Amino acid sequence: MRIPGLRWLRNCCTFSLASSGRKALTLLQCKKQPVTLHKNYGDILPFVCSPGQLNQVFFNLLRNAFEAINEEGNIWINTFMDNGYAVIQIQDDGCGIPQANLSKIFDPFFTTKPIGSGTGLGLSLSYGIIEQHGGSIAVKSEIGKGTMFTVTLPITREADIKESELQNLK
Repeated sequence: MRIPGLRWLRNCCTFSLASSGRKALTLLQCKKQPVTLHKNYGDILPFVCSPGQLNQVFFNLLRNAFEAINEEGNIWINTFMDNGYAVIQIQDDGCGIPQANLSKIFDPFFTTKPIGSGTGLGLSLSYGIIEQHGGSIAVKSEIGKGTMFTVTLPITREADIKESELQNLK
């Protein structure tokens, strides 16, 4: 099996989605914002990837979800398997993203935040990381109802990576 975007394999190891979600939430919960978290971690076996990069993706998505909620709100984190892919959904009931902006949110430096509040790089970097891992990221949003990001990643197991591919990276 040829794995797309092998550059991330330089720092690869097995990865647990639940563990990554817990780390990101620990960092973000210091915001002291009244947000109710709904976590439904399905059975996804640890898989080979670049954990630091995927941690960054989930941190970015969760940070955006927290920031989309003005006062009280909810964030849902769902993970499950679908035909050999890990699926991660992060949904909020915040302000939502205007339809006119949905086609731009993954563009570098695009931000809807006030000047000095955001760089516009979080979603762009996240998109690139997911793409390097052979996955995809999609978004659905409605003004006043919230946003849901869906990340889909192929489950790459150590046995799927040819020894020759690993040797070429060293």
